Amino acid sequence: MDSETACRAKVGAKVISRPRQKAISKAAMHKWGLNAQLGMLMEECGELIQAANKLIRSDLISVNWRGLANEMADVEIMIDQFKLHIDWENLETKVARAKEEKLLNLERMVAK
Repeated sequence: MDSETACRAKVGAKVISRPRQKAISKAAMHKWGLNAQLGMLMEECGELIQAANKLIRSDLISVNWRGLANEMADVEIMIDQFKLHIDWENLETKVARAKEEKLLNLERMVAK
């Protein structure tokens, strides 16, 4: 059992198939359009930042991680919409390259 399936089983969440997820994402992009969804992506990122900030200000021992998890899910949903809308293969290569460079930089910083 992979970690995602185990997590769903633990919380009793329903499983939405990947094809259904894609169909929902495509329908949302089609209904509201690129500009509106870019605005929503920015909004969801802002809410994720707020949730992370609340955790910083809280007692981390008694933290309720649900708010952060919900905002992370919202951001992932929005990212998935854009992956389906744009030339993802080209972007995926650029993202992977940028991520690798950033991880190498992080590795250097941690080693200091």
